[in-house]
Formats: sequence, structure tokens, C-alpha cells
Amino acid sequence: MKEEKRFEDYLKEVHAKNYHGTDDNMPDAFEAWVSELEVGDVIKYAEEALLQQRDEFLNQPANQHDQEIRRQVVEEMRKKIEGTVELWLLRLHNEPKRWTVDRALSDILTIIDSMI
Repeated sequence: MKEEKRFEDYLKEVHAKNYHGTDDNMPDAFEAWVSELEVGDVIKYAEEALLQQRDEFLNQPANQHDQEIRRQVVEEMRKKIEGTVELWLLRLHNEPKRWTVDRALSDILTIIDSMI
């Protein structure tokens, strides 16, 4: 059985594709990169990660009944992500000093990790 990939793992893959430093400095560089992400970047990467997970999930061999169950699961995941992103955009718009990008990222990571 394939181990589940967390959103943080996906972000590490994205960071690694464009990283040009030494292996020893990579963890610190990743932390710095993540802390500088804008909300729009987090949303974009979350959508990409979910699409990747969805494609892997739907491409597994299965019978027709299993495929329908998978489609339902993916639809539920999409609705949860959309709701979370809309909520955070509203919070960031209405109270930008109270709701930080780091807090939004933390909440979105938690929700995505619980779904994938």
C-alpha cells in the first residue's frame, strides 16, 4: 500500500525543483521559502497537490463501483478546500491584522492533510 503524501511533502517537492544550494542547507531554505509564500501561492500549491492526489487516486485500478466512490470522495475534498479557501480569503480581507498568512497556511495544511 502506498504511503499517503502530506501537503508539506508536496511543497518540499516544489521547493526542491528550484533549489540550487547544498543538501545541508535545504531544510532551512525550505522553511524560509514557506514562510515567504503569499496566500495566493498557498492556494495554487494546494490546488496542484489536490489535483495530483486526485489523479493518483482515480488512476488506481478499480471496478466501476469503486470509481464512483472515488469520484464522490474527490468531490467532497474539493468542496472542503473551496470552503476553507473562501473562508480564509474573507478573513484576510475583513481583518488583515488578525488573520496572518502563517495562520491561514497552518489551517489549510491541517485540512488538506486530513483529506489526503
